[in-house]
Amino acid sequence: MYEIVKITKKRNSNYNLYIKDYKEEKIEIHLDILYSYSLYSIREVDEETFEEMLLENQKKLAKQQALRILSSSSKTRKELINRLRQKKFTQDAVDYAMNFVDKYEFINEEDMAEKLVSGAYKRKKYSKRKIQNELRQKGIDYEVINELVSDIDDDEEYENAMHFAQKKYKSISTKDNETIKRRLISALSYRGFNYDIIRKVIDKIIYDD
Repeated sequence: MYEIVKITKKRNSNYNLYIKDYKEEKIEIHLDILYSYSLYSIREVDEETFEEMLLENQKKLAKQQALRILSSSSKTRKELINRLRQKKFTQDAVDYAMNFVDKYEFINEEDMAEKLVSGAYKRKKYSKRKIQNELRQKGIDYEVINELVSDIDDDEEYENAMHFAQKKYKSISTKDNETIKRRLISALSYRGFNYDIIRKVIDKIIYDD
């Protein structure tokens, strides 16, 4: 049997449960669990009920945490799952939370990807390859990624590459042409621009300067 020492309210909507001689000083308990197991009205919990309660509590807390995360910023399924795992939730609890999120369609990855490409990524002048890598890391579907980057033409890619090249050129303009070329290639390749774009940019900067 597990003896309940006390129950205290946390600053959020949850509670702390103190169990005598338990391995953890306190256990965070979801409000639903507090009432469904009548924890306020009992002094002891048998082992089987206690273990069952902890499993259900994990699920409730994981769902609660998932909604808090999504309320603060948009996340893909992959990002949300990773955040929940970082919080040390069990796989069953993560699955429970994600089933709830999916059921009520709290995540729209296509819409999120579109906003990133037309917003933050556009302002930062990301290359196509950089955009693809960023979206893949977030777990966005390949078909969605390919459709979004297909709208970026070579002219826009060239302008973005030129933006970074000109910034880099300011710090190396006194170098010889070979050094300038080598460093520009390195800088633009690192940002994901393809060789054809890089070549056109370098030709413009070095030979038309």
